[in-house]
Amino acid sequence: MIMNRTLLLTAAVGLYVLSGAAALAAEKPISTTLQSLLNRLTHSVEAERLKAITALGMLAFDDPEVTPALITLLEDQDVHMNLRARLAILRISDPAAIPILIKAMAHQNPVVRQVVAQALGQINDPAVIPALIRAMEDQNPVVRVAAAGALGDINDPAVSLALLKAVGDQDPTVRAAAVQALGQINYHINDPAAAPALLKAMKDQDSKVRQAVAEALGKIEDPAVLPALRKALDDPDPAVRAAARTALGRLGELEMPLLKKRKSP
Repeated sequence: MIMNRTLLLTAAVGLYVLSGAAALAAEKPISTTLQSLLNRLTHSVEAERLKAITALGMLAFDDPEVTPALITLLEDQDVHMNLRARLAILRISDPAAIPILIKAMAHQNPVVRQVVAQALGQINDPAVIPALIRAMEDQNPVVRVAAAGALGDINDPAVSLALLKAVGDQDPTVRAAAVQALGQINYHINDPAAAPALLKAMKDQDSKVRQAVAEALGKIEDPAVLPALRKALDDPDPAVRAAARTALGRLGELEMPLLKKRKSP
């Protein structure tokens, strides 16, 4: 609503003023004041730029007009500007920003695609699912990891197929992220194809993937997962053993006498 936006903009300008910058009149038209903050992003003095992005960060979650400028700042060489832009983008919750973010998923910089994928997951709207599924085919594994995590946040059965495919990804960090997302989704939505895929992934050579599988299996109420979790109590990696023990406890299958005979983490 316009009143809500006006209040937010006034608060953002107030923050800018309190931070030591020259005062901007809150009585100006919204578009004029917003543009004044956007213009400050290219100020020659770094402190002024930081103050402006801090103020704009307050508006990011409710004002899609700020989004393009924040996306551009993801490539800023100044680490402080870059970080604040990331934090601001991850606060976006207005569905009106979805088209802008989806367009940015074609950006040549993988860092931009990574952060935008995370932001799309935060919005948690079915409209972002196709873009995130496409991102699961991105050539950069960092982007695929972000897309998997975002799909897991959405909790929609339509994303399961892409995540099941990613369980076989060549990159172990992507496999682990896909497994975690499947576990998160199946905590809310039961997909009968999830348990068999996760059980197969329990044999992954990468311990991080096996750990993620054990954690995910603990969220699936299927007796078929219990033998694999019990077997994981003897995994050579302590983190996997700990995850299996926690998962069995969650499923009500933890037997203390049995654990005393097992390896301790």
